[in-house]
Amino acid sequence: MFKRLIATTMVLVGSGCQPDVSEQAQAELMANSLQMQYELISNQAPNGDNSVCLELGAEWATCNQFDILLTANDNGVISSNWTIYFHSVRRLLDIKSDQVTVVHHTGDFYEMRPTADFSGIQAGETLRIPIIGEFFEVGKSDFLPGAFVVVGESEPRQIVAMDTEDLNAIVLDIPETELQRTSDEASVNETSALRYEQNIALGDVPAAAAIFPTPVSATFSDENIAVPAGFQFSQVELSAGAFDALTISADRQGIELNGEFPIIAVIRESDFADEAAVSGAYRLSITPDGVGVSGFDERGVYYGLNTLFGLMNDQHLPLGDVLDYPRFDYRGVMIDVARNFHSKEFILRLIDEMSFAKLNKLSLHLTDDEGWRLEIPGLPELTEVGAERCFDLTEQDCLLPQLGSGASTDNFGSGYYSRQDFIDILRYAQARQVDVIPEIDMPAHARAAVVAMEARYNRLLAEGDTMGANEYRLIDPADTSNVTTVQYYNRLSFINPCVASSTRFTEKLLFEVASMYRDAGVRLGHWHFAGDEAKNIKRGAGFQDIASNELVDFKGAIDLSNEDYPFEKSPACQILIDDGVISSAAELPTYWAEKVSEMSVAAGFPVFQAWEDGLKYADGAQDFASEQVYVNFWEMLAPGGSSTAYDWAAKGYDLVISVPDYLYFDFPQAIDQQEAGYYWATRANTLQKVFGFAPENLPQNASNSVNSHGHGFSAESDRSVQDFAGMSVQLWSELVRTDIQAEYMMYPRLYAAGERAWHRASWELDYTPGTTFSLNDGLVDQQAIQKDYTLFLATLGERILPRLHQSGANYRLPLPGGVISEGELKMNTEIPHFGLEYSVDGGVKWERYNASETVVVDVDSVLARTVADGRYSRVVIISSK
Repeated sequence: MFKRLIATTMVLVGSGCQPDVSEQAQAELMANSLQMQYELISNQAPNGDNSVCLELGAEWATCNQFDILLTANDNGVISSNWTIYFHSVRRLLDIKSDQVTVVHHTGDFYEMRPTADFSGIQAGETLRIPIIGEFFEVGKSDFLPGAFVVVGESEPRQIVAMDTEDLNAIVLDIPETELQRTSDEASVNETSALRYEQNIALGDVPAAAAIFPTPVSATFSDENIAVPAGFQFSQVELSAGAFDALTISADRQGIELNGEFPIIAVIRESDFADEAAVSGAYRLSITPDGVGVSGFDERGVYYGLNTLFGLMNDQHLPLGDVLDYPRFDYRGVMIDVARNFHSKEFILRLIDEMSFAKLNKLSLHLTDDEGWRLEIPGLPELTEVGAERCFDLTEQDCLLPQLGSGASTDNFGSGYYSRQDFIDILRYAQARQVDVIPEIDMPAHARAAVVAMEARYNRLLAEGDTMGANEYRLIDPADTSNVTTVQYYNRLSFINPCVASSTRFTEKLLFEVASMYRDAGVRLGHWHFAGDEAKNIKRGAGFQDIASNELVDFKGAIDLSNEDYPFEKSPACQILIDDGVISSAAELPTYWAEKVSEMSVAAGFPVFQAWEDGLKYADGAQDFASEQVYVNFWEMLAPGGSSTAYDWAAKGYDLVISVPDYLYFDFPQAIDQQEAGYYWATRANTLQKVFGFAPENLPQNASNSVNSHGHGFSAESDRSVQDFAGMSVQLWSELVRTDIQAEYMMYPRLYAAGERAWHRASWELDYTPGTTFSLNDGLVDQQAIQKDYTLFLATLGERILPRLHQSGANYRLPLPGGVISEGELKMNTEIPHFGLEYSVDGGVKWERYNASETVVVDVDSVLARTVADGRYSRVVIISSK
């Protein structure tokens, strides 16, 4: 085991190079001529012998087999003076080749070099390098682009064939036999025929809903009134920023606000009582004499006016009344801009769409191991080093490449928001009734900050400023704890909570971020501490001690005597244990959370927020200095989370349901190897699954969904009734590299989440202790869900997505469903009002599909795609098989 996983360096040259050709020229040559690809061989252990995975120390003794293919296209590779640096989101456990060795640097960053036995690669030939990796590979996005080459002391050069977002170019098709992770997995891979049958089951297409999200009540007569000259405000109680945002929204919809039809829009709390007396509530009345809007607050006025604009149809308005208010106060979106950076323009477009869907909390995950994305005055290294990823093994100028970012800084791996950018975002969001929540991850997921502050330490130390060097240093230099984080970093992934400089650093951050809010004129609200995953995975349940006399066959065997908990060997933290402040190092994340809560209150942030595991050693919300403590609950509902969520709420926390198996948008949108995303909690979070989520009665979701392996599960309502503060969707960005990809993952699922966060459907049952739900149990009205979903799809296709299309944002077009039956091609699509096209000649010529005509084809399979005003879905195959 591990026979070829060694620490070293390496470089790459071509056979066509003459001895006097420079190393740089050799690197250029090889970068342009070498092809590198991945091929999944099996998602099982070699020869089905699971003891191999166990002995290699694979978590849960699960491993897969894949090959790296190196093809010399124009020039052979004969020198031993080359290095390829590449990325893998799975731990590489063993390499079965005498030709090359592979070494892990940190995170997903690896290097490969030839051995003394390397026999070269002749032009046109392929070297196949068998590798055993951890876990599974059932989607092409499990493999990362971004490999680059170094020759001797040359500058790195991206391998051109790997500098792509077309994963089909670098990942061979995964065999159908390997599309399920285990022999007992019941997940069904999506096909065109399956989509066709599912689309037929949706039934007839209704007219689009008049109001989105669905209001509490809306009563309209059969009459309408013409408004050809547009609207004129007689009175409007909105801030200047909100009115400007409203004007822009109206203009995009072609609505005139300097017209004639009068609008009175006022804040009047007295119009609302009981459950309607909440932020965002509004009343809308449309009469022949004009429009009246009253809001519980400015947010309600803004929502009411946008609802009015949405009712405009060919310069006509229906006459009637609307009463509307949200089910949740917290209707959230979390976007990770740390792992891979997403532009300011992307964020502003997202805010527009959140506002349209009446979503009101945007949590910006600004920092993580792979990047720091916010300028902090006085700490330039945070962005000069921590916001950049490039090839610098010393990490004094930038972080090491991660997540396919490659050698250079001119891509998604690098970037940050300046102080002014962030102020602009705050103001833009406030005008559109969206609260921005800064999330600065600590004590774990903090490698970008730690490395940046080490670069600062080294710079100031070299200048002779020892005191300044130590002022914001985030480690205990005497800490020798051996840890492996969830994403394979060492102890430099953690801010040490036991050293005074970490407190100074955090106070500095809080002060600087608070000043940005104040300069933007935006009220301070939530401070998101994150706090998640402060652990050594090798101390987790998926591993066992290799010295044990009772080894089991489903856990990786490792030397546990060599594994520590975070901070376990930090002398500074040992002092806290000796003094009785904490009883063990395991309590340090919660200890630090309580300290940061105190600091955030002092900085002016009244609300503290964290992911649940960061607070697990606290007794409840009363342990914190903050007025309110919000917790993002992110356990999987199956198994267990459908019960434990209520335990967290019972501790006094304002619980935000953020469960991965329904609300993580970095998960695939279908069970299909071409759909990107992680799948550790579920194989897919489809549009229909998000729409059908029941966020208040969590056990109910067992009635119409399956667990991570495709099996039905049972969920008992075995806790007392608790209220939740809201729900949030999450888009983590490890596998989401570009803005275009982020929008593909976000839309249209965002609108399904907006519907559920705002409106409680008739088919959502009250939480009743003692009730047990299971798949197809008959307890939930599935016909009502389908009816609502069909209406939602019609609204998407007719109103929402055409509007999004005009904004220029990317979104996922539904894939065609289809069959060829006795020579007749039949096609459909989940979301109506889109066109369909097919090709019988491999895509040379495309024909428009017309469902009202019989389409006869004389081939066994056709290519098909959905089309929307010049945009196309991914091409799929429809066959007669």
